Amino acid sequence: MTTDHKYLWKIRLGWFLIGILIGAYISFHYFSQELESLYWEKTELDQELTQTEERVSKLEEELRNMEEQWSQYPPQSKVKKTDIVVDYDNTQVELAIEEFCQEIASEVIGHQVSQLEPNLIYQLFDKREVSINDSKYKIEVDSLIITEELTVWVTPKELD
Repeated sequence: MTTDHKYLWKIRLGWFLIGILIGAYISFHYFSQELESLYWEKTELDQELTQTEERVSKLEEELRNMEEQWSQYPPQSKVKKTDIVVDYDNTQVELAIEEFCQEIASEVIGHQVSQLEPNLIYQLFDKREVSINDSKYKIEVDSLIITEELTVWVTPKELD
């Protein structure tokens, strides 16, 4: 190799190393900005996660307190209304039976639903006898629902 070739080779090697350094600087600058952006995004997400975890723990504590209160003092609903459904083909008899049963049912209004015994309510109506227009009818309870509205389905049977 001649001196000129050695000199050219050193110049090319110098430019190559300068290119590597410039490329490394540009890459470092670009990636450092990306890394910083990702760091701040992670910090923000960590703060949001911490706040959300605190909020969830407060809500869980509130829920536990509410569950304790509900177990100690469950909400008490009371019977506020009664509905008697009579299944019969004669309107006059139907109305008379409904009126008779409404009088019985009115005694239940105001009582707590949880304290009413379905069998007792059933027995209040079932097998009762009513006289209507010189005919006797026996009331049979088909079903009943006890909520804030007491609903009783009855069928009168005419006695001979």
